[in-house]
Amino acid sequence: MNLIEKLQTRGIVVFDDVYNTEEITELKKTLNKNCDYINQGDDRRYSGKGGTVKCEYVELQKIYELGLIEKIINKNLRGIIHRIIPDGVMWRFYYIKTPPKQKRPHFIPKGGGIGDFHFDRENPVYDDKRIDFIDFSIYLNEVGENDGNYAFYPKSPKNKPLGFEKIINIYGKPGTVIVSRVDWYHSATPNTNVNSRHLIRIAFCKNFFDVDDYIDERKFLGPFYKKKGDNFLSYIFSGDRRWYKNVQQEHVEYNNQLNFKSPETNSRMNFSLMGKTTDLNKEWNPKEIIEISLWQLFKNLIKRFIKR
Repeated sequence: MNLIEKLQTRGIVVFDDVYNTEEITELKKTLNKNCDYINQGDDRRYSGKGGTVKCEYVELQKIYELGLIEKIINKNLRGIIHRIIPDGVMWRFYYIKTPPKQKRPHFIPKGGGIGDFHFDRENPVYDDKRIDFIDFSIYLNEVGENDGNYAFYPKSPKNKPLGFEKIINIYGKPGTVIVSRVDWYHSATPNTNVNSRHLIRIAFCKNFFDVDDYIDERKFLGPFYKKKGDNFLSYIFSGDRRWYKNVQQEHVEYNNQLNFKSPETNSRMNFSLMGKTTDLNKEWNPKEIIEISLWQLFKNLIKRFIKR
């Protein structure tokens, strides 16, 4: 299968040659040196209170000030973006440093009945064949088992998973680029090992969707890159929101020499006969599901049947 067919049928591919070693080393060094704790919405959900994990970030404005946007969105990545979502605009762009020795992942969704698995955007016009939301997660350090890897359920979200299905834990070297559809089910995992996990995340949505994030930054960056003559970056930073005109990014040739794969499943969602819950987030997410029980599986099956 080609790149688009893999994303249509399994929702995820992984590249390992978008960047060279020197590029990744420099990105990690610069971002790690400039990261800090930030206020990001609900403290109980993001900032270390009530059982979540407090992480350090570098957000879009600082990434621009550090001169890293063009280094991150290099020619290889531009070609991949244009191949997958030529009318895509940016709606997430940050670096995150997840601390070691944690029992819980850095992001914990509220409710849902399938533990930490969730999707990022509700898609009212979802179709398997059309890629409306796509995410690029770039590992800046070696990420193996228990290093806070990204996990993904490689099945269409038309049927919500029951909670025991096979999943992919994505491991990789520095420079691994995970391309995934984030309106499919996915999860963060706990970084229980001794080193921090370093990751850049860039997410795109089709131009006709609302984008409420980074409003001030996009108002500046769109015209800024237009003046520089970089029409590709200008477009992805909302330089032309005329979605009704079917406008697209400036064409960038896809590098056919890049190698990608869609990893095989290597684990399952957390399940045990009795299940496991926690009240660490009691005020915000009481009886949060950590392991799916047989009873919860049965309830999820009934919900799926009723939905049909």
